[in-house]
Order: sequence, then structure tokens, then C-alpha cells
Amino acid sequence: MSSSIFPFSRSNEETRDNCETNVNECESNPCLNNGTCIDLTNGYMCSCVPGFSGEYCELDVAMCNSTEVRCYNGAECIEGPGYKFYCKCSSGWAGAKCDEQIDECQSNPCQNGGVCIDVHDDYMCACTYGYTGKSCEVQIEFCDENSCSNDALCVVEDGIRVCYCVPDYHGERCELQYDECLLGPRCMNGGTCIDGIDNFTCSCPPRLTGTLCECLILDNNTKDCDYVSPTPTPEVTQSILTSIIKEEFTTENNNISFGTLVTKSWTATTGEYQTSSVFITNPTTDAVTGTDLYSSTNVDRETTTVGLTTNYVTESFDREETKPTLEIDDSKIETTSVAVDSCQETTTRNMSFEMTFPTEMTPAYISTSRGSTVIALPTTETTAWTEEQTSLKDLTAETTSTPKTDVTTEKMFTDTPTEHATTELPTPIVFSTSTESMETTSESVSQTTALSECSDSVCNDRGTCVNTPHGFRCHCNFKNSGKFCEDTISIVSAAFGGSSYVAHKIRNSTSFRIAFSARTLIKDGQVMSVDIANGVYMQLYINSGLLKFKFSCGYQTMLLSELKTYVNNGFPMKIETRLDLYLKEQHCNATLRLNDTVAMSGGQVANISTLHQNATLHLGNSPEIRDSETKPFMGCIKDLMVNGESRDVFSAAYDGADVKECVSLSCLSSPCLNGGSCKEESSVEGGYTCSCANGWLGDQCDISVCENNPCQAGGSCVRHPGSGFLCLCPYGKHGIFCEYNVAITRPSLAPISSGVSSYLVYPLSPAAMNSDRFDLRLRFQTPDMDQIALLAFVGQNGKHDSKSQHLALTFVKGYIMLSWNMGNGARRVFTSRALTPRRGGHAVRAWRRGRAAGLSVDARLNATGNAPASHDKMTLLPYLYIGGHPSEGFRDLPHDLPLHNGWRGCIWDVGGQAAGGGVAGGRGVGQCGVAQCTAKSCNSPRGVCIHSPATYGCICNEGSYGATCSSARNPCDRLVTKCRGRCVVTADDRAHCDCPYGKAGVNCDQDLYPTDVLFTGVRSYVKLYPRALTSVSVSLEVEIKPNRERGLVVFANTPHFFTALSLQGGLLEYRWTDRVSGLTSLVRSGAVLTMSQWHSVKAGRYGSRLYVWVDGTLSTEAMLAHAYPHTMANATILLGGARDLSTLPFETMSGPLEAFTGCIRNFHVNNVLLHLEQHNIRAAQNVLDCDGTACGAEACPGGCVVERGGARCRRHAAPRSDCVHAACHHKINISIPQFDGTSLISLSRQLTRRDNEQRLFSGYTRPDHVSLNFTTAEYDGLLLWAVTDSDYIGLGLEKGYLKLTYSLQLGTCDSAIVQNSPTFFSKSIPHVGFLADGEWHTIILKMRRENITVTVDETQAYFVEPGILNHEKDTELFIGGVTEENPMAKKMFPNNLKGCIDNISTKENSYINNFTEVYSKNIKSCQLFPPT
Repeated sequence: MSSSIFPFSRSNEETRDNCETNVNECESNPCLNNGTCIDLTNGYMCSCVPGFSGEYCELDVAMCNSTEVRCYNGAECIEGPGYKFYCKCSSGWAGAKCDEQIDECQSNPCQNGGVCIDVHDDYMCACTYGYTGKSCEVQIEFCDENSCSNDALCVVEDGIRVCYCVPDYHGERCELQYDECLLGPRCMNGGTCIDGIDNFTCSCPPRLTGTLCECLILDNNTKDCDYVSPTPTPEVTQSILTSIIKEEFTTENNNISFGTLVTKSWTATTGEYQTSSVFITNPTTDAVTGTDLYSSTNVDRETTTVGLTTNYVTESFDREETKPTLEIDDSKIETTSVAVDSCQETTTRNMSFEMTFPTEMTPAYISTSRGSTVIALPTTETTAWTEEQTSLKDLTAETTSTPKTDVTTEKMFTDTPTEHATTELPTPIVFSTSTESMETTSESVSQTTALSECSDSVCNDRGTCVNTPHGFRCHCNFKNSGKFCEDTISIVSAAFGGSSYVAHKIRNSTSFRIAFSARTLIKDGQVMSVDIANGVYMQLYINSGLLKFKFSCGYQTMLLSELKTYVNNGFPMKIETRLDLYLKEQHCNATLRLNDTVAMSGGQVANISTLHQNATLHLGNSPEIRDSETKPFMGCIKDLMVNGESRDVFSAAYDGADVKECVSLSCLSSPCLNGGSCKEESSVEGGYTCSCANGWLGDQCDISVCENNPCQAGGSCVRHPGSGFLCLCPYGKHGIFCEYNVAITRPSLAPISSGVSSYLVYPLSPAAMNSDRFDLRLRFQTPDMDQIALLAFVGQNGKHDSKSQHLALTFVKGYIMLSWNMGNGARRVFTSRALTPRRGGHAVRAWRRGRAAGLSVDARLNATGNAPASHDKMTLLPYLYIGGHPSEGFRDLPHDLPLHNGWRGCIWDVGGQAAGGGVAGGRGVGQCGVAQCTAKSCNSPRGVCIHSPATYGCICNEGSYGATCSSARNPCDRLVTKCRGRCVVTADDRAHCDCPYGKAGVNCDQDLYPTDVLFTGVRSYVKLYPRALTSVSVSLEVEIKPNRERGLVVFANTPHFFTALSLQGGLLEYRWTDRVSGLTSLVRSGAVLTMSQWHSVKAGRYGSRLYVWVDGTLSTEAMLAHAYPHTMANATILLGGARDLSTLPFETMSGPLEAFTGCIRNFHVNNVLLHLEQHNIRAAQNVLDCDGTACGAEACPGGCVVERGGARCRRHAAPRSDCVHAACHHKINISIPQFDGTSLISLSRQLTRRDNEQRLFSGYTRPDHVSLNFTTAEYDGLLLWAVTDSDYIGLGLEKGYLKLTYSLQLGTCDSAIVQNSPTFFSKSIPHVGFLADGEWHTIILKMRRENITVTVDETQAYFVEPGILNHEKDTELFIGGVTEENPMAKKMFPNNLKGCIDNISTKENSYINNFTEVYSKNIKSCQLFPPT
């Protein structure tokens, strides 16, 4: 091995003369790539690591050049050291070999609740409603008032309203509809083109078929699809609607028409041209026609000649012609103008002219708009004019064209805005746009081209032109307005609002004098600032109503604030400011004069090197506010003087913003919100009044009408732009206020507003609620195939997270998605391709079998999958939601469901194993195919109707107010209404005044505190202070006098359940809904109530049964389900209705919610009388006195006391007398004793007939067996107590569970040894269950020598051994309660029992049946329900 290639050093080697030293050739590390060097005699050898070879391991194995594929999916293989290689993955792939597709959704890029959909090397976000952008990061700003037509979406972009049209519509406001048949000859061989939505169809003549009628059916039933009709193509005649040119015309001959032209040919240097004719007929119409769109066409014929005849009053013409030029590429069109001299003597003459178009140019369209004729003229080589006398009156043109071949379109539409609705020219020839205006008194006829793009002059050099998706717009300078900034704003007295200012240039000098007059009402705000040089300025502002003058001359700032005259009183004030600079002396003086009086002055050192050429004066709010705490100026300024010269505050300014004419000081701060208009009114507080836009109330229009919900039948009021509100009607109701009934056979649904959807609720069948099977079928139809919406949802109770059980069917832009979660994570499957619109709709089936689920659409497009699960069953609420969900913004649903909106379309035939019956409820649902809006809905033309499936809203034009735009004033404006309560809008656009408790009258100006309350049925209700209720036993008792057959009488709501008593067609219905299971149980009365008559009513629950009792008739029903245990909780109790019925659950009563109409008195809750008086009433509305008396029909033992504001009953507490059995004079047959909390039975006492004497049985021995059967709904109570002088044992309930306590001398089974001290025990025994459930339970207590046992419902609850050695005599045994002589019993069980006890026994198989000889106190015969 040669050292010349890889030399190694020997400098450190000791080389002997005798060569006795062996040189190590490896010291120079000659082996590369981690090879191992092996020293040899006079050489070395490299041992290479795998992947390298060569003498020095310098050769790297080429891993990437092998025939084996190293990297996948288009990745680049990069050599690594040795056998290593690296893969440079292409976009969207990852992993060592690029075989793992990247999930771009893993980083959760979608913001604001958007759902991420992973695609290769990218992601898409299905954004929630109101957001857009790649990652849903952009919040859509919706228009306050939707001015777009045809269901278009109106949003604000860069401060400009932009309409996004639904398919088949276009135009600035989406007011125009595409006609696909206008894009050229669509149908061949005489076929008729029929326009569709983004498509067309051909109706073919006999024996022709095919999409374009291109095929001829031959005699042998074969088709010749190359067939071309041998006969000339029939002429197609269609109409162009036009409009009156000028409303001021007084002659009938002021019209425009087309004359007949003769087809002719002529010769030019470019060859022979052939012309075709255009003919116009004359039916009159007021429609405005034309389009704002350009189109270029390739036409096989050479030249088109258009004849134009115009009748108008003139005598002679002087013509100045400019040839028009049409540039297809950039859509710019030059204009053609004709100057016309007018004469005093007028005659009617006709002007006709002929226009010739070259081969490559075809006119885009011909139309007229109000006051002008729109005609496009492409470039012409010649323009020939002729005159002829004619008399034409009408303005409808018919166009006849005969193209030699088909016309192809390169560009369909552009985005030029129009101000009027137009009708497109329905002919194969599409004309381009220009405008020709004509007036009888004008001296010229001009043609102006409508532009689709910005140009230098489009805004008349008075603004900035901006291109938008819907054409150009002009952002005008502050002095101009109008579509093209053509109008000049004139202001005499400038009004400054929150962002207003004007700026003036002042030639710099050493003296500045600024004077003006001003008025204001503000306490704080900047009035004026003058920037003179760096650090040199004057600033005038108001602070706490006082003028402050601040100035600086480059060295320091001086504040003059001695003036103590308040200037914010609205009176005119004359202000003069002056600053004198003495540059040589380096000094300056400043002066402020107010109303020609020197107010403040001061001087300071000046440090000024140079002055700017011009100083800048800002009046109002300077964009360069020096103090961040300075507030904007709001007031009026005029009579500006600068250095002794008068200047116009507004027109002389070089810059400014938001300045208006001063009309009202009070309104400058824009106090009227939400589109309300302000008007100065000195007679009211604040000095102004607001005329509120529809949907808003209050002195500042800051209260939505939905705060005082005007919707009837429990409809929800939702805010809506334009109309202000919409009523989300309950199922079965429709109308602007849900005032009408509707029978729905095929439901129609649609989103109502942002975050609010319409929906249907079906009962979920019991077979699907807690089951391993689920089967749902439905049909749907929608015009919106791009929507992302919920079709169906079932799930468990509460808000949903990643582990919540649910199943959902979702429509995602034509795809159907099934999502289900068994509690271990969601699984989703999609259909393989998107659906297309279908006349009969689509049928969907969703099913689940354990963890496997799937869907099919139209009996095909199957998709299945398996979800992770630890069990096969789902626990679901008993509701099946269709088309939407009641939670706002779907916040209670799983966050990963793509739920942008509720469903838009129709859904019907909901069935399958999951559906438990017909529709149980819903909101905002109408009948499919039925429109809510009619011609008279919003008193057109005063308002425009907004359609919703079950309701409508009205967008009122300026000057019209009210829900239906029928009023000239907002009925709830404070100058219109005298209401002292809550103002509520009504269908007749009048205001209804809702009176709070204690007020009555049309305007709530009368004092009234009723006791027997009359409920008007118009948003009337009484809300009581909360009362504690349990879910086991509730007793309601009331007297009612109904005036209508339907209405809510009582509603009680707790966190665990809600219960309601209502009238349904004269029958009483008592409902109970358990919030845990979601199930609703009900019972109806067996008797019909008579209207306008008093009835005694009782309703409630005991245990697992519901009951309702009416005038002695009892009805009971077993409950469907109940969950235990429930704790006692405070309940919200409502009588007669609610302030907003839509806040109550839909299960509150059968059908739409309705307030009770009639009288209520003597209301009891759990046997406690709650007087309907001020101390019990928390809130009430629209209630009157039933019979007009001061205290009503309630019994007033202490008399009726009339006090300020009303009357009340004086009541005295009646002392309670205990009824000991022997001393009671009324015999009661007691089979089962009932205990009321003061009752007891003693088995160890006997009765005497004299003076209620009682004594113990002498020698009563403690029994070794005690058993009883009991029922109670109270959580605490004593069941039995046995006591001797030294021992005791007791059983009872504590918080609903069994409690055992004793103190006993225990012995053993084998000896008579007695413990020295008693054994104490006291403990709850919860494992036997919750016993305060209203059910019957059996308890057996055995006290034997061997052990003590307690058995509950055949379940051993307690066992201890050894037992009791001796059964002592002189024992007292109490059942259900004890006397006050037993303090230990009261300590262990503070409450006696409330309930019933049966089968009392002290010996096995022997029961006490006769209680006449048993000592008892305050017991009655057990009656769990009211007696019949």
C-alpha cells in the first residue's frame, strides 16, 4: 500500500538505526466512513462497515439505484451512508418510506367550530354558520338589512354590501335570472329550448330526439344523429321588454322603436358581406329591461345591420359623430354621441339610422332603462343616416334572426352593476351595453357605455374606483356622493359626530388667528388642533364641560384652564384663539377669547428653528390625537375665520370625513341604535326621540322586540336582519305571530337565522332507547345540494363530548354521512358519491346492530363500518330530532359533527324501528310547497316579505313601520305609546301594553293587587317564590274557573324534573317529565270542566303513580319511568303561563303551549296554602281581579284589609289540637293507619275512657319480633322505637335510606354473661336501596339471643351476633312517632313519619287489624290519593 495516496505521519515514531521499531501505518486514520484500520507489516488493511467497500471504504453502496423500490408515492430517494437511504416525501406523505398519508386535520386547523375534512396534501374546513376562509378564520359580517333578492346572502366586504346569489341568479342584488337558452342556438332542427337552473332542455319536433334534437328517428326505429334539417331554419321570434324613456314626456310619440331593414349585400376591400334584418313590434310595458353583462360571439354570417327609429320633438339635427369601439379583451367601450340643436317650434320627426357590424363583432344586448335607452355599438366602418316620417307608440321590441350556423359563447357574464331589474334579450344574438339618454328639452343625444371595470374617469375624478365581484364601485371623496361621485355635498353649518373632522391648510406665518362659532352638549371632546411645526401646536378641547386651551412653542406645553364657564349647554358660543410667535425673541403668546371676552392667555419660551410651509388646522376629531384619553367632539361649527379671512368650514377643507349638516345637537352622538333615526325633541328628557327600526324598542332602540316576545302559542322570537324578528312557530302553527293552525302532511324546514334552525321531534320507540338495534328511514328533497346540515340526531342526555353516545345523519354537500359513538369514540361513514337533485327526493336508511352501523341511499350507495365499543347497547333520550336541534348553534351536540345549519328542504316518511309514532313537536316547520308570503303580507309596496317555512317577516320601506309595515310610526316609540309596562308589537301594527304585577289598564297606569287572580290569556302569568319539592311526592291543589278550553294552569320546574297541569279541550292533563331519562308520563281527568264555573282540582304524584282529581272524580296512571334517588330541590312555580312561553319545554303540554284564560284561587303545594298575595308572588304580568272585590272569594277569618296599592286578607294562626283516639268524637274506620308527622301508635300503652288518661301495660315485654309494611315520600321519619330504662333500639329513614340505631346490653349464646356497658350502634344502611320512593316496603326486626337481624324486602340489611340476652319488661314500643318524653328518639330521628304503615306485627304471622283499642294520636285512614 502506497503512502503517497494516504500518507501517515512518523514524526512521533522513534526510528532506530537498526530498524527495530515497527511503524503503525493506521495512525493516520486512512480508512473512511468509520472503517476499521488493521495494521500490517509495512502496510494496513481497512475493514469496512456494511454498506461501504473499496481499499479505504471510500465506496458507498448505491441503495437508490437498485431495482427495488425504496420510496413510495413519488418520493425522492436520497443516498445515505452505507446501506442507509432517506426518502424525501412528496406533499401529503410521511413516514420512513413515504407510505403514510399525512392527516392534515390532526393539527385541528379549522377554527371557530369548523369541521376538518382531510384531502390529499390539504384539508378543507366545513365552517360553522357565520365564518369563512381556508380555516374558518374569517367572520362573515352580515348586512343589517338584507337588500338582496331571491334568497341571496348579503354580507359586508370592505364596507360594501355584496350579494352572493343562489344558483341561476345574478346581478348586483341577485335580481336577474339566467336564461341558458340565450347563449346561442341550443336546440337543433327546430327544437324549442326550455330554460332550467344552470341548464336547459330541448323540446323536439316529431320524429326528432336527442339532447339537442340532433337525431332523426328513421322508419326502422334507428337514429340518424348526423341529421340536419334540409328546410330553412324557422325564424325565432321572442320579446324584449322595454320601459318608458322619460316620465315627464307629454306626447305619445316620444318612443323608440326599430324599423324594418332590408337584407342587402355590399362590397368592401375585405370581401363580400351579407346582412340580416331585425324587426321590432310595439306592445307597451313598464318593465325595465336589459342586462349589465357583456358577451362575445363567433358568428358565421358576415354582418348584422340594426335599424333604429326614434320619435321625439325636434326640428333639425346637427350631428357630431364619434365611432364606437368595442374591445372584447378588456370589455372597454368607447362612446358614440350625436349633438342635436333644439328649436322653439317643435315638430315630430323620425330619425332612423343603420349600423353595420364587422364579422368579429356582435352587439351584446339592446335594452332601455327608466329615462334612457341602452344600446351597444361595436366598431363600424360606416354609419348611414336616413329620415322618414312615422308614428309609433309602443316600446316592446321583437328580434328576428336567422343564423347560418351555431353560435358559440366565449364569455357568458361579467359583473357590471345595475340599478334596475332587467330582462335579458332572449335571442341567439347577444348585444353589448351602452346608454342613450333622450329628453325633449335637451340639445344632445348621447350614448354612454356601461363599464364593467374601473377606469380613470368612471368616478369623475372625485373618488376612487374599486373593482368588486359584482362590478365597480366608487368610494367618493368626502365632498361628493352618488354612484359615480357626481353629486357635490353642500354644508352650511358642519355637524361633527364620533369620527368627523375637516382639515384646512394655512399658510404659515408668525401669527395664527382661528375663530369660529360652535354649539355642543358633550362634556368631553377635542374641538380644534393646529399643527404649525415640530413641537409647535395649538389644541382646544372640552373637559367636564369647560374649555381647555393647550399650546406649545417647541419648548414646553402650557395648559390654560382658568375658564370656569360651562359651554356644553347647547347655546352658540364664539371662540377665538390666537398664537403669536416671536422667533428672534424666542418667545410666544397665546390667547383664548370666548364670546368676545378675553378668557385666558399665557406666554412661554419659543424654541423654533424653522416653520413648515403650511400649517394644518383640524376641526373636530383630528386623526393625530395627541392624548389617547381625548374623546371625540360632537357638535356644530360654522363661521370659520382664519387670520381675518372668512372660510367655509366644509367646502374650503382639503380633507374630511363624516361631516353632515347640523340639524340636531342631541342626535350627533347617534344615540339611536340598530338603525333607529334620531329627532331633536326638547320636550322629552335627553332632548331627542328615537324612531326605531322594525324589531327594536326602547328610548335608544336598544331593546329587541324579542325581549317582549310577541309570538303566540309558545313560538320563539329570534332576531333577524331587515324585519327585526321572526317567530319560530311550534309545530302545527304558522303566521307572522304563529296565530294560525296548519295541518302538515309533508314538513318543510329551513334555517331561521344564525345558530337557529327549524326542527321536528319524533318520539323514540322504547325498542331503540336502550337497545343494540336501531333502524331509521326517511325521505328528503332539497334545492340546495351545497348545504351542510343535520338530517337526524339521537343521543344521550346533556351536552356531548368525545365519549357521548349518539347517532347522527348529516348532509354534507350532497354526501350523506352517518356518525355514531358507542362511548369509546366516534365512527363516520360517507356515501361514495354526491347526490344530485331528484324530482321524487331521496330515501335514506340508517341502521345499527351493536357496534356495526351503516346507511343506504335510494336502496344503493351503501356504506358500513364498526365503532369502538365495550358493549352493544346505546342509552338514548326518547327524542328523535329531524332537520335540526333546539340548542342554539347546536352547542349541545357533538362538536365534530359538520352542522353549519339546520336542514333546508322537505323531510317526510320518517319511520322504521326507531320512530315511536307521529310528530311530537317541533319549531319553524311548515307545509312543503306552501309559501307564507302573499301579495298582501307586508302591505306591498310598503314592505317586502321574507319567507320562512312556518312564518314570514317584513322589511319595511322608509316611512313604514310595524310588523306588517302598515303604520306610519313605530307603535312602541315613546312619543307614540303611553305604555308604562312592556310594549309588545301586534299583527295589526298596534302596540299592546303588558302590565307588571300591581298595575292594570290599557297603559298600565292603574294600581291593582288581586287575590283571586284573573288571567287574561295574553302573556299572563304569576311566578311564585321557590318552594322545595321532591321527585317522589308532589301534591297540587287549586280552584280554577276556566274561560277557554285550553291553557297551562300550573308549571313547576326543578333540576331533576318538571311537572305541569293544563287544560286540553276541557279535560285536565297532568304531565311529569323526568330529566334523567327524558320520559314523560301523563294522566288525564275523567271529567270535562265546564267553562266559566269554579272547579276544585287536585293533581300530583305519589310513588310511581300520577293522579288528577276534579270535583270528586279521580284518575290515576302508572308512570313510564322514574329515576332514583332524587334530592329535594327548590322548584320554580308558574301559574297561568309564563312571561315567555317559548322558554318552557315542549313537553309541558300536548300541542303548542298556550296561556290559561280564567281565574285561579286557593292554591296549595303539598297541603300548604300559598295565598296569591304580594309576599308570595315574585313576578306577574297581565293579571286582573276575578270578581272585582277587594279580597275576592278567599275566606278572610280576620277580615279584609284595604291597603295602599291593594287589599289583603287578615288571617290568624289557628292553634292545633291533638286528637287522641279515646277523646275524639268522630269515629274513623281505620284499616291502614296514616301518619301526618304528628301521629304515633303505642303498642305498650292502654287507654282509659276518663280524661284521656293513658298508662303503660304493666310488665309489657320487649318483643323479639317486630315487622311492618310502610310507604312514604318523605326522606326522614321514625318507623319504630323500643325503649326501656337502660336500652333502646330504633328504625327509621334518614335522607331516604334506612337507619338503625341501638344501645343494648348484648350477651352470648353460650353463657349468661352480660357486658358491663351497653353496645352503641347508629348507622345508615344504604345498600337496601332508597326507601322514600312512595312504594310499599316490608321491614322485619328480630332481636334474639343469638343475633339481631334486620330484613328489608326479603333482603338482609343488618346482622350482628351475639344478640340480646334478656327481653326486658316495662318496654315502650312506638310505631310511626314518639312523644316529647323521649329525647333520645328525637335526637336520633327528629321527625315522625309522614306516610302509611300496614301489617304491624309483634308476633310472626299475626297482625294488628283493629286499631280501636290501640293507643294512637292523630292517625287517619291511609289515603294516598284524593278521595272520590
